[in-house]
Amino acid sequence: MGSGVLVADLVEGGTKFALGVSMVLRRKAFDEAGGFEDLGQFPAEDYVIGNRLAAKGKGVLISPHVIRLMVPDTSYAVSFKNQLRWMQSTRRSRPMGHLGTGLTFSVPFGLMGLLWGVLAGHPVAGALWLLGSCFNRWLQAGVMLGALGERRWFWLTLIYPLRDFLGGLLWGFSYLPAEVYYHGGRFSIGPDGRYKEIVKNVS
Repeated sequence: MGSGVLVADLVEGGTKFALGVSMVLRRKAFDEAGGFEDLGQFPAEDYVIGNRLAAKGKGVLISPHVIRLMVPDTSYAVSFKNQLRWMQSTRRSRPMGHLGTGLTFSVPFGLMGLLWGVLAGHPVAGALWLLGSCFNRWLQAGVMLGALGERRWFWLTLIYPLRDFLGGLLWGFSYLPAEVYYHGGRFSIGPDGRYKEIVKNVS
């Protein structure tokens, strides 16, 4: 996410969206962005809020303050579905930006380089290409986690290439036609980025 935000900020000449589990805005601005009734129809309501306010000339800033979160202890399958939903909503909210996000993953390109090396009879070159892609991720994660004051920075940095590979996989899957899972219900996401419920949540 860090790479995507930095690239978007450089390419678009400023932040024209919000990222959310934590957003701070005035009540008047929230109402101007659509309020609960309208924003509740979007899976990427954080992006919509920031984008609509930016279009109105309101300033949107990424806060320098770090807010720590508690990640729910869910199964791998549920976590995968949730992250895929986020990727699918991003694809519809920012189609060109999401397309460019595919270039911010390193390990998938490293694996392609390894495959090329093996098929071309240069396995050592392919392995070095993959190692270089992993080193790139270790460097990025180490610097960012260290700057954020993360206490487990070494372990999280060590496993980050795996997360980078998973991110690339999710990015690819986000272009497949699929339903999304959210709070026990199944939805599709329309071209306008709004939810369309398929199965009602009976709980």
